[in-house]
Amino acid sequence: MSAENKDLIRRSIEAINAEGPGAADRFYAADWTGWDSRDGSKTTREELKKELSVVLSGFPDSRVTVDDLVAEGDKVASRTTITGTHTKEYLGVAPTGKRISFAMIDIDRVANGKIVESWSETTGLGFHYQLTGKPAPSLKQPASR
Repeated sequence: MSAENKDLIRRSIEAINAEGPGAADRFYAADWTGWDSRDGSKTTREELKKELSVVLSGFPDSRVTVDDLVAEGDKVASRTTITGTHTKEYLGVAPTGKRISFAMIDIDRVANGKIVESWSETTGLGFHYQLTGKPAPSLKQPASR
């Protein structure tokens, strides 16, 4: 099962890179929950797709590269690198032409062939911070766990 789960994560990243946020519907369960370590917020699949769209609106060449995948049971840990060039307005910041890169570590739980829950840890400065020196404005409201 671990090999199939790793393959699911890899295919989901490749599909989102190639097709954009709509590809998430094929890989993430309708009731998927994401937990963001930066602010403790809870994210739905629709909010995830919105966040991906916002990133792509300012960094159209954004790509996620898989650096490592480790699986055990129903969980897959991934270490990825996200890169993009700021060629369009992003959260009110005019295009700078800067190339941005940061790393993430995610743990995804898989059930019935879909990603049902994810925990994310950003290990570098995100797009907005690298452009402005300030944290990005939140696109969602913090939720209690």
